[in-house]
Amino acid sequence: MVNHTGTNYKIPVTIRGITYPSMSAAASSLKVHISTIRGAIDTGRLETVGLYRTHGNPSRESRRAKVNILREAKIIELACKGLMPREIAEKLGITVRAIYYVSVKARHKGLLPPVQEMTRTRRTDTGYKCMARIAERKNVKMGSYRQVIEPLPPGIMHWLVSQVPEGGTVAELVASIITDTYHEENVDE
Repeated sequence: MVNHTGTNYKIPVTIRGITYPSMSAAASSLKVHISTIRGAIDTGRLETVGLYRTHGNPSRESRRAKVNILREAKIIELACKGLMPREIAEKLGITVRAIYYVSVKARHKGLLPPVQEMTRTRRTDTGYKCMARIAERKNVKMGSYRQVIEPLPPGIMHWLVSQVPEGGTVAELVASIITDTYHEENVDE
């Protein structure tokens, strides 16, 4: 522990890319005590200070919340760099399903571009009409979500809905999975 006697609290401090004019200003903005800022400086934790509230010893939930926030930020960063979901999952040691879940949430919040903007091929027709013509030429039926989802066992339906972030749709989740799988299979195109 560093002795803070004579510490200059008016020196600028940078936390997650934002420079505050003083430790007091940073503490006030992040809604933490100034001793939290000092401790974060001492232990090299400035990038995580203020991300979760503990009021004493960190609980399991608050540590988990911190890990989730940092993990989601890393997933979004890697997706923006063009890595495929499988590559991100391998790099971070988590499941591809977790990558899809975070991707849908990020798209819904506007942190990742919509699915249509991520496709590498140029769209020349409206999506459904174009796909319907292609399917007809290949003697493939279009079908509907309802035809596929209604016969599913209740456990699978519950799991599917639980994968959709709040405010999202099953269709967005399916589109995200389809788009990401396409990009994984067509990396060289």
